[in-house]
Amino acid sequence: MKPSKLRSLVYRWLPLLLWMAAIFVVSGQASTSVPQFGAWDIFIKKAGHFAAYALFYVLALRATRNPWAAFALSFVYAVSDELHQTTVVGRNGRFTDVLIDSAGALTMLLTRSYWLGTRLGRAVVGSYVG
Repeated sequence: MKPSKLRSLVYRWLPLLLWMAAIFVVSGQASTSVPQFGAWDIFIKKAGHFAAYALFYVLALRATRNPWAAFALSFVYAVSDELHQTTVVGRNGRFTDVLIDSAGALTMLLTRSYWLGTRLGRAVVGSYVG
């Protein structure tokens, strides 16, 4: 493999792999070490799921260059993350969290589709491509 090709692959995939590692580390924390946010606890944690997988999708899209592959990768990693949590003391995996994670990724997919469908979006993307 040419050095430029390898550099390109690392450039595209490394941010996603680092984000996956960060999610894995945070998900591996025992429930006693997870911060509590009082009355806002559920909202903040679920918003965190949504935002984490919205960013996951963006990084996966950068890596795969395919919007549906990026969404599929986001969904599969969300499922594996919840399965991982079932092995952590005091934590449990929840299907609702997979849905929230997927909603974050889907929101970015739809936002991207909408953005590219607008005149401004096409002009901006066209300026980078052409």
